[in-house]
Amino acid sequence: MRDAKNPNVEISALINLAFDHLNLGEPERAVVQAETALVRARETGSMKYVARCLELRGEVASRAGQWAEAQADLGEALRIAREIGYPTVVWQVAPVLAQAQAGEGKVEDAHRSARLARETIDAVVARIPERALRQAFLAWPRVVAVASRRAHQPPSLNGVVRRSRWGRRASGGAARLVRSSVGRVITLRISVPPFWQSGCTFIRPERTGQRKEDESCVRWPRGRE
Repeated sequence: MRDAKNPNVEISALINLAFDHLNLGEPERAVVQAETALVRARETGSMKYVARCLELRGEVASRAGQWAEAQADLGEALRIAREIGYPTVVWQVAPVLAQAQAGEGKVEDAHRSARLARETIDAVVARIPERALRQAFLAWPRVVAVASRRAHQPPSLNGVVRRSRWGRRASGGAARLVRSSVGRVITLRISVPPFWQSGCTFIRPERTGQRKEDESCVRWPRGRE
């Protein structure tokens, strides 16, 4: 796949192939392509593609719940992207970094990363001259997923919330009641940027058919559902 005349063509193809593998649920193959592309990018000094490769590797780690590894790669990708002025990578990396930070309970860091993603999207939109192009960009599912988190602060994914009222942050994060049943099972939805909301349930046998708001105990899921 080497292109002696334009190595960036090869690197771009490897990155695209890696993302294809990732989206097909083949993270091991994605990593192989990403590592190859990263070597080529560093050889050519193309920091744009170095950032893309680190973004991809961090995405794989994040999907696997490997929060520390994800933060290392995504943090470096974000640093490079901001340094070279590459907003496309900034707004795509920042929310995935927010997820990894939230996974380790770094709520404030996650909130800042999520906000950076939204602000970068706003800046990109402001520079798009044509209305049709702006609408097309804003309709992109990945953009929609980031923009839709405007009203929510990312909670920690670890730990337990005890004796907390709905909507109030406790020891393990924040919860928001979005649907309840008249019975033993209460369904919660927690907002974690950038791409998903995790639903979790708990059973309170001593309060069958009732909803008592100050005796809840919820364990957050540790990774993506």
